[in-house]
Amino acid sequence: GYKLRYWYYKLILKKMGKNVLIEAGVFLNGTRNISLGDYVWIDGGCRIDAMLGEISIGKRVHVAPYSIIAAREPIIIEDYVGIASHVRIYSNSEVPLEGKRMSGPMIPEEHKAYYSKRIILEKDSFVGTGSVLLPGAYLGEGAVVGANSIVSKKINAYNIVVGPSARVIGKRKKVNVPEL
Repeated sequence: GYKLRYWYYKLILKKMGKNVLIEAGVFLNGTRNISLGDYVWIDGGCRIDAMLGEISIGKRVHVAPYSIIAAREPIIIEDYVGIASHVRIYSNSEVPLEGKRMSGPMIPEEHKAYYSKRIILEKDSFVGTGSVLLPGAYLGEGAVVGANSIVSKKINAYNIVVGPSARVIGKRKKVNVPEL
């Protein structure tokens, strides 16, 4: 199954690196806007939606089961990033704005109230189980987001954050192993 999925997605994705594993049950939407680096593993039940924006995933990244990555603005996931299960990454969100509607995709664009901003996960960052990254989230190199946290701002390199306000609780040591 892996080899068949690999060759199928290699034909339809914007970029497909070598030795990519895409499990059965993965939903990819907007495939021409999705780039995957070498040795990426996307676990079953994940949804990657790039119909309205680009998603770029670097090398040796794991996206664990049942995670969602949805882009209206670019989402850039650099090398060696870990995304735990049930993580949601959205570069677009409805917001109360100018008397417009917040009722979702079934209304015309000009009637929608939404906020969109690029999301970046720098090299060696990690997002814990059940966390949500909202428009404007930026994880510096090696940053860690604890389980069930919400991030909508910049997290400095190697900081460890937790909770609904992404409160800094510590620092992680710099990665010092060689590149693969």
